Amino acid sequence: MADDVTPSEVRARGFVVARRGYDRIEVDRYLSSLADEIEHLRGKLEKRSAKELKVGLDDPEALALELGAIGGEVALILEAARTAADGMRSRAATDVDQWRTSAEHETRTTLSEATDQSQSMRAAAWNEGTSMISSSLAESDSLVDAAKEDALFIRAEAEREAIRLTGDAKRDREESIRTARMEAEQLLESARSESNGILAAASLQAEQAQERARALEDRRAELLSELEAARASIGQLEEEIESRKLELETPATDLEPEPQARSQHGSDSGSVRIVAPSKSLRLKPVDAEELVADVVALRSSKTVTTEPEPTPDTTPVPIETVAVISPPHHEEALSAHEEPSAGSEVVEAGEDPKPDDDDIGSLFASLRDEAGDPEVTDKSSLQGGRANTQAGGIREPASPEEVDSGKGAAGREAVEEEPSAVGRQPSPEEAADSVSDEPSVLIPLQNAALKGIKRTLVDLQNDALEHLRTDGDWVPGKAFTNRFKAPFADLAEQITGAKDDGGAAKEFGTDLHEAVTESLAKGRESGAGDRQVASLVSRVFRMWRADEAERRVVDAAEALSSGS
Repeated sequence: MADDVTPSEVRARGFVVARRGYDRIEVDRYLSSLADEIEHLRGKLEKRSAKELKVGLDDPEALALELGAIGGEVALILEAARTAADGMRSRAATDVDQWRTSAEHETRTTLSEATDQSQSMRAAAWNEGTSMISSSLAESDSLVDAAKEDALFIRAEAEREAIRLTGDAKRDREESIRTARMEAEQLLESARSESNGILAAASLQAEQAQERARALEDRRAELLSELEAARASIGQLEEEIESRKLELETPATDLEPEPQARSQHGSDSGSVRIVAPSKSLRLKPVDAEELVADVVALRSSKTVTTEPEPTPDTTPVPIETVAVISPPHHEEALSAHEEPSAGSEVVEAGEDPKPDDDDIGSLFASLRDEAGDPEVTDKSSLQGGRANTQAGGIREPASPEEVDSGKGAAGREAVEEEPSAVGRQPSPEEAADSVSDEPSVLIPLQNAALKGIKRTLVDLQNDALEHLRTDGDWVPGKAFTNRFKAPFADLAEQITGAKDDGGAAKEFGTDLHEAVTESLAKGRESGAGDRQVASLVSRVFRMWRADEAERRVVDAAEALSSGS
């Protein structure tokens, strides 16, 4: 039975806890030392046994004796430990009984005392609570009465203050309404007067523009009629010069006349005179380039502007003196050795007579007197003996072959019709008409684009004023000016056939956006009120509607026209 006790069991051995008896710490310490001793003895026994096994394996009897001695000692030790443990257990049980009895007695005594004390404290607390409740009720009643009095006083004060504030508010409202009505009437009156002024100015400008347009149209018609008259007179003078030149020419030899003659080509009744061409004098052809430039300038100034333009000067411009050039000698004249055709009278050419200077000068003087007052210049010289016809066309002079072959006026007309099919050069009159008509074509296109742009400006102005009325810090965004693309695109499409306006709409919108933003910034930096800021913005839009939009449209139309 002694072998069943182990050091761990000794350490883990527990006892009933009681209030009185041995010190538990001392008992635990003793049990721990006892367990250590048992463990030490067991270890020593095991070492002895191992040593004996190593040393005395050959002597079993000695080993048995040794083991018996050790077992006896261990049994004695275990018996002593068991006896000590039983004694401690019995003493602990006795002590526990004593402690339980004394604890029960003390518990009953304490419970009786606590019951008496709690009853007395409960009665005192009840009395104290009752008195506190009574005093609290009395104090709360007094506070409620005081609060009611204060509430009545505050309500009366609030009613008096409300009546006073209501009266002040009514007076302020009436004053504000009266002031607003006066300001509104003033604004309406100023707007009405400004509108009347703008309408009057617009009507005056429209009338002036119409007068200028009518004057320019009359001036153009007058210039064209004068140009036609000058060309007609020049054609007549050329024919007269040709006839006088033929009279001044002296024939060298008269050949035998044939019985059959072509009377339609000569001055004689029955013969044709073949004369070698002489160094004849020819007039410089009249070209209307200077006149065209003048007409284009007048037509360009026809566009409506805000500032009144001066009335075009209708004083006559002195005509430029018409120079006289001599064409080169014709080498293709018929030789004297060639046989003339049948029925023709041949006269050999002799020396070219010198023209009479006095007669030519008198012709030029009559030309200057009969020509109109428009200034006519020609930068293209007469090439190859060409002369202007009465209708303004260019024809070659009649060669001897033409005379000999019987081509008269009808033949020349047939020759003149040929260049039209082979890309003939336009006459000065046609060039003048084509160039001078270009501004008249652009004017309605410009007016249509300007009308749409002004309508868009009015809409943008209304939007801007509405934004400023609702938001004092409003600033226009980049999409503020995207509405101008359509008018410029339509203008470009009508002029060039494509909707590429060359960036005119973008530039217009960007500049307008900068102008509006700058006016807003200046007004706000100067501390102006909302009305003054709105007035500045309206002034910007009015300026663009009155002048800037028209200038931009005219520039864009001219750029598109010149680019196309």
